[in-house]
Amino acid sequence: TQAVGETPVLRVLESYSQDLVTEQEQKDDLRQITRQISNTTRKMNVILLKVHQPREKAVIEQFKAIFAQVRALIPELQQQFKELCAIVQSNKEYTKFSYQWKTLISSFTFTLAFMNYFENNGKIIPKSDVEHQLGLDVINQTNTTGNEILVELEDYLYGLCTLPSEMSRLCVNRATAGDYDMVIDLVKFINDLNSGFLLLNLKNDFLRKKYDSIKYDLKKMEEILYDLSIRGLIKKNS
Repeated sequence: TQAVGETPVLRVLESYSQDLVTEQEQKDDLRQITRQISNTTRKMNVILLKVHQPREKAVIEQFKAIFAQVRALIPELQQQFKELCAIVQSNKEYTKFSYQWKTLISSFTFTLAFMNYFENNGKIIPKSDVEHQLGLDVINQTNTTGNEILVELEDYLYGLCTLPSEMSRLCVNRATAGDYDMVIDLVKFINDLNSGFLLLNLKNDFLRKKYDSIKYDLKKMEEILYDLSIRGLIKKNS
């Protein structure tokens, strides 16, 4: 029997009330741990930005000290992702809120990729290494629920697309310090990165727009290199 004042429309919409409450509770569960992860990745990036401070010509040893400070925070981040994975594994519904941690993974990818460039002779960090640094490979090996957190390819690529912005800034600072060899190396690396992205058929609009910024950062870096060249500060065949 239909209650007084109740209509079929009200009855249908009211049935979804608890669903909304449940969804909000799920978001709140994730928000607390993702906020902690965000704070940790932010601290990492603040430390990493110290690479722009040195004005000496030789800075690699200073960079190593900065990177050591960043890496000291990785165990904390791994523990936070372990807690996040435990929440996600408990209920497959949580995976629909992946947007809460995807940008954090991209940010961490950028941090690792930046350090890896200097620590491994200009090489780019593989996606599998990012997963390993987060501890996700170990966590997912013991996961039997099928609800996994992974470093998705698009999030990894987005993190790489962030590199040229900071490297173009570093290029300016290194040119000012007279470290022309690093300027040449940075330009070459970003040029290679740009060429590599040209080989990819990017379907994600957000990622494609982010890739477009690489071209502008590269142009800025090439202008610095050209200016140094015409002033006779570097050899033209460099």
